[in-house]
Amino acid sequence: MKHAIFTLLLLLCLNSVQGTTWTITNVANTFSPATLTIQFGDSVIFSISSSHDALEISNETWNTNGTTPISGGFEVPFGGGILAPSDLGVGTHYYICTAHAAMEMKGIIIVESATGIEPMVPLPYFILYPNPCTNFITIDYGSENCHYLIINFMGQPVKSALLTKGVNLIELSNLPSGFYFVSVIERPSYRYTLVKH
Repeated sequence: MKHAIFTLLLLLCLNSVQGTTWTITNVANTFSPATLTIQFGDSVIFSISSSHDALEISNETWNTNGTTPISGGFEVPFGGGILAPSDLGVGTHYYICTAHAAMEMKGIIIVESATGIEPMVPLPYFILYPNPCTNFITIDYGSENCHYLIINFMGQPVKSALLTKGVNLIELSNLPSGFYFVSVIERPSYRYTLVKH
């Protein structure tokens, strides 16, 4: 009889060294610097005048000088503020001044991983059960608009689907015994180790 044992390893990337704090200012209707490359764990201070704000948008919106915010993106109020490391996941963040987007007042923050591995941070709540199981697992998840991805030990994706907020029943009867990784894909991403016997 096949059994699955799921080991949930919640890995926290704790940075014992305090990150660097960077400053973005405005010169008239431009951000300075217009492109800033930082490391994950760094903070960014927007030291801008009261007629400017900063709103994270998609690359497509950035290219068209639009002002539609990206879901889950950062917002800095008029007059400035600080973006903590939790506001800036690894990747490229496009932003604009909403009052001056048509004048191409926009910028880019590129966040690099210091280790080359995307950092893993804790989920607000994530429950995976039962343990052991036969053909099904349940993921009880506390967020919306994300997917789960199950990857075998060879790095090959074997199952993925949309996760809804709350209880999600996932069939595993077609998976052979072995080790798997379960990733919850959103911004930022979360990864867990899963073992199936």
